[in-house]
Amino acid sequence: MSYGRPSIDLESYAGLYKGRAKILRLQHIARSAPNLEVDALRLAVAEAKEGKDTVLYKSLLTQLDGRGGPLSILDEKWVTERDIWAVKELDKLRRELEEIKEQNSKEAVRTAHTDLGDFFHSRGKLQQARGEYLKSRDYCVIPGHTLHVCLRTIVVSIEAGDFANVENYHHLAEHALPDPSVNNVAQVPTRSSLSAGQSNIAKSADLALSLARACAGLALLVRGRYMDAAHRFLSVATDPSEERTAALQSHFGDPLSLEDVATLGALCALATFTRPELHRNVIDKPAFRGLLELVPDVRELISDFYASRYTRCLDTLELLKPDLRLDLYVGKEGHIDRLYAMIRQKAIVQYVSPFLSADLLRMEKVFKTTGPKLEAELFALIESGDIQARIDTQKRALYRKSEQTQAQALEEAVEHGEEAFNDVEAMVLRMAMIKSGLVLPAPSFSRASSALGGVEP
Repeated sequence: MSYGRPSIDLESYAGLYKGRAKILRLQHIARSAPNLEVDALRLAVAEAKEGKDTVLYKSLLTQLDGRGGPLSILDEKWVTERDIWAVKELDKLRRELEEIKEQNSKEAVRTAHTDLGDFFHSRGKLQQARGEYLKSRDYCVIPGHTLHVCLRTIVVSIEAGDFANVENYHHLAEHALPDPSVNNVAQVPTRSSLSAGQSNIAKSADLALSLARACAGLALLVRGRYMDAAHRFLSVATDPSEERTAALQSHFGDPLSLEDVATLGALCALATFTRPELHRNVIDKPAFRGLLELVPDVRELISDFYASRYTRCLDTLELLKPDLRLDLYVGKEGHIDRLYAMIRQKAIVQYVSPFLSADLLRMEKVFKTTGPKLEAELFALIESGDIQARIDTQKRALYRKSEQTQAQALEEAVEHGEEAFNDVEAMVLRMAMIKSGLVLPAPSFSRASSALGGVEP
């Protein structure tokens, strides 16, 4: 499917990713954007030759079809060398595993299964890779090992398109580390209580968990659970420091970049959060604001939406759309279009919410649309209950219904009724007390004056 002419800088884009993720994303761009096809495939072929997957390399050449100059010529020597290496490496890894099992060392067996999983993943055999990673989980001796096994399984599952299992492994990853209140090497305690080696372990576990959360957010987005995805993406950012952001950038890249986390998290938040939630969880959250600095257009998008600058906000969205549609995962199945529609609907609802009436001609200019299209959007929002209003097509105006005013009037009437009831009840009680002689009459002026030694007039 072609998406028009994106303005994406391929080399800069490719630099955000690493390994197989870079290759697969470039291959997807080549399939989706004809004007970028050859350049994307050239970069993908060059990256593929840095890896070990000869099948993927050949498929890229077939797609390139001789249009990439010397790179489009099959390097038979490289393919043969890689395939021979793969046979020998697989035999070696399997022999090592059998020998290690006889030694009954859980740590060594775990490492051997992990190595086999990494080998299969590098060759594009995703099912075998996931199988080896899951076997290694049975031999994990510290929580940090379990966390990294879960992360490897998550990455392979996303590449295989098996998003349903990603959330399960994310939950396992979240619970892999012990309670922070317990002193353990695999947790993330204060830096002052750690040796240099332990600090590195804690830092590695923290980065791995952040990537697992980002992957879970991606899987939720692909499954259409946009609000849950927003919360997952937002949970990646826990520290606003530049050091933390740089560490995350170096750790991310497969299957998604830190810039993806900021962009997709912002879009999902705009589409699903209420205005107070958007302020509390995004705008007023320094850690996530730090990620937004990586994508200035998205940062301005959030700012414009919250400041009710809807024309600028929607213009920015349209500028971003062609590039977003090229994303390997969220560019499919209409997710970008659905998110955009949800954001536009929220903008319209927020635009009319402060007013009892709105000029449709002015709204057409703000939202850059025609009269019939705007009316269709408003009718849909009225039918869904998002806007309580009616449209006057003759006067070209939207009038909000007064259900809220009526409710307030009813509430005031009830309050006045309660006050009147309380007054009557107090009067009846006083009359009963007077009749029973429980209330003394007020003293006259002459008696009060005599008691005080005064002179009667």
